[in-house]
Amino acid sequence: MSWATRLKNGRDRDNAIEMLNGRLASLEHERENHRKISAQAQAAAAEFSALAGKSENEQIAKLFAALKDEAAKYGELLEKHEELNLKVEFLSAEKARALAEAGRLARENTALSSGAEQKAGELLQGRNEAIKELMRKIKSMEESLSAERGKNAGLLKAAEDEKTGVLVELKRSEEETAAVRDRQRSLEHELGDTAEKWRP
Repeated sequence: MSWATRLKNGRDRDNAIEMLNGRLASLEHERENHRKISAQAQAAAAEFSALAGKSENEQIAKLFAALKDEAAKYGELLEKHEELNLKVEFLSAEKARALAEAGRLARENTALSSGAEQKAGELLQGRNEAIKELMRKIKSMEESLSAERGKNAGLLKAAEDEKTGVLVELKRSEEETAAVRDRQRSLEHELGDTAEKWRP
């Protein structure tokens, strides 16, 4: 083999080695870029997970604070409801006593009327006035009792409405939390696929 041929072959090998070194450097550069992208993706996933967890905790804290306020309002309504129940029981007992007294006076009136005497006239008149007064008192008590029952029904409805509102808000918050979790899982899956795709 001539010296010129050996020189040409040496140059060809040198060129080939230089091309291979250039390709190797390019591959190393791409590999380093892939590593950076993978690290950034993992860091983004961790940051998103932390933010999502913080957001979820804040939503839960706000929800519990709202539930605490609603529970306090509901407790106040129940206390008012108990007070009204006591008033209703008291008025019912008063009405029963008034009716019993009216019945007793009516029976006495009947007995006095059956033995109608001149002297008993004034007593009968007094008894009649007492009966009328008791009947007026009974009517007033019935009206008060009806009004208290109306208030009681209104408070019960308000309490039920408050309870329904709390349950609706709780359900909405649970749905939002579930949606955030689903989105977090989806993004983590996408980031995992991206990292896997660019992994050397």
